[in-house]
Amino acid sequence: MVIQIFRHKVCNPPSHLDAQMIEQLGDIMLGGNDKSYTEVLTFFMQISSRAFSESKGTKDSTEHQGYRHCSFTVIRTLERVCEKLEDPDKLQELLPWLLELFVQRSLEIQKLCDREKSSLKDQAGNLGVLLPVFAILMGRIERVENVNNKVQRLFRDFWQICVVMNFVTRRLGQYTEEWYEGVEAVAVKTPLMSSMGADTFLEHDLQYNSALKVEGAAQEAEFRVTICELLHAPELNNGIYRMNYGQCTFFLSAYHIELMRVSQPKYTCYHLFHYLQDKGIQKDKSGIYACFEHMCSHMFQLHLDDVSQQSRDEERQKHLENLVQFLLVKFNHCVKRIRLTADKWLSKLIDKFNHLLWSEEVLKCLAHLTQELVKAARNSSPEEGVTREVSIPYEPGMMDIAEEVHERRNMLTDFSKRFAGILRE
Repeated sequence: MVIQIFRHKVCNPPSHLDAQMIEQLGDIMLGGNDKSYTEVLTFFMQISSRAFSESKGTKDSTEHQGYRHCSFTVIRTLERVCEKLEDPDKLQELLPWLLELFVQRSLEIQKLCDREKSSLKDQAGNLGVLLPVFAILMGRIERVENVNNKVQRLFRDFWQICVVMNFVTRRLGQYTEEWYEGVEAVAVKTPLMSSMGADTFLEHDLQYNSALKVEGAAQEAEFRVTICELLHAPELNNGIYRMNYGQCTFFLSAYHIELMRVSQPKYTCYHLFHYLQDKGIQKDKSGIYACFEHMCSHMFQLHLDDVSQQSRDEERQKHLENLVQFLLVKFNHCVKRIRLTADKWLSKLIDKFNHLLWSEEVLKCLAHLTQELVKAARNSSPEEGVTREVSIPYEPGMMDIAEEVHERRNMLTDFSKRFAGILRE
């Protein structure tokens, strides 16, 4: 009953009491039941999104008059809820709501810009004020993993908006440091950018179902130039200039997420192979896969440089040994491009930390994987023609075995040569 009364009274008509009622609704979120919590959240989303449908001369300006003046209070109240809410499940549930609020607000802003013939970046402040709320929330929840397609899409839209608004770069004087820190907090715990299993995802879905639409050919060209400058790889330029708006923002999202993550404590680079093994990225015809290969190799090198500056203790040694073991497993992947990438990274790792050649754990791993490959090469029936997985005691826990027997034997030969080369060194 109280919630219904407040919903009817807030901004009807606009009053100096609106802020107090919104703050009291925040108290209900903190102390109320699940139903009250959801009702208040829904109302806050309505206020925030409708605030930007108010524009001089529009149909909505009279109906929603006054919402804009309490929009800031809603944001401050959400910050307080994120700080004080004790229920971990409710905290986790709050994230999709905030993502949807961010996306809906951006859509309303784009409509406003279309009506006023202005640029999205001119309205960046109306979105940036939400980023400190994300920073508080992400600091209190676990890393987001195994999400459904709806939440995955919300994250994808969130990052596209951040790229378009240029929230992903730290530039003195452009935006406040607090906004960048909010984006960085999301990057640390965001699920990996994914094609969600759709083979034509990058070519169609990204182009036509993105949250924000391209503002013109000049914006699309700007993103392509930005990618060329970030990668410093002239041989990729032809492919980059075939990428559409959706593909550009998708790649730039992944690039900036990884750039923000790589400097974080306890960083591991295992997940970089997620991009390289993504079916949608692999099958894309624009050349984006080569961009991801280059980006992942760059992040791997940054990680090695960072590790080289760390104290030479047992923890660092264990991390390096695990990394070698992981790359040795990927060296035997059934996709050739993955094997080649693993081989290149393995060479970089050994060159920088050559003491790993004498590691007992590394040598044990080499012997164990060789044994598994010998078994697979000898076993031609009944598993020939079927890719299977072998359980192993190293990251990622499973090793793919090629379909055909001759491929298994070739992989055994290649791995034996690599093993012999390591022993010689």
